[in-house]
Amino acid sequence: IIEVKNDFNVFIPNSFTPNGDGINDYFRPVFSPYGLDASSYELEIFDRWGAKMFTSNDPNKAWDGTQYNLGITALKQETYVYKLKFKDLNGKSYFKTGDITLIGQ
Repeated sequence: IIEVKNDFNVFIPNSFTPNGDGINDYFRPVFSPYGLDASSYELEIFDRWGAKMFTSNDPNKAWDGTQYNLGITALKQETYVYKLKFKDLNGKSYFKTGDITLIGQ
């Protein structure tokens, strides 16, 4: 018996340009179309001083470069830190951290 399993991957961009031109205006991790346990998803984004800028438990919700608790307040161009937690459908846990550069607001 040969069992073929699909690869489970995630792509996390390292920059985005929320300038309203319709190209690369939002940041969100992109998962392969199979394998994510969406109920375990948690994304947090912080500024360099550790203040939380964005949080989401919905893998389809993207960050638009504004501070989540202040609504439409646009943030300045700089590097932010993300923490991403999720599980695959087999129950394996993943924890990824890194930085995201907001370019030209």
